[in-house]
Amino acid sequence: MEEKTIGQRIRAARKRAGLTQEQLAEKLLIEKSAVSHYENDKREPSLTTLILMSDVLNVSTDYILKGTVHGSLSIQIVY
Repeated sequence: MEEKTIGQRIRAARKRAGLTQEQLAEKLLIEKSAVSHYENDKREPSLTTLILMSDVLNVSTDYILKGTVHGSLSIQIVY
């Protein structure tokens, strides 16, 4: 199942990392309730928390924000 929201992607990445909400909160130096709010889409993490979270969960910030991107990006430069 593809995760459709930021919260769903955070929860999925946390579970894949084998962490509880409390363990993730400890690593991010935030309250467990903040992790719960993120996962339930009640609040979004700050940029600093998002970057640290991506490192802790071993996922890209792109994955958390947008989900898995399929295909490649093609850029055409026009002069």
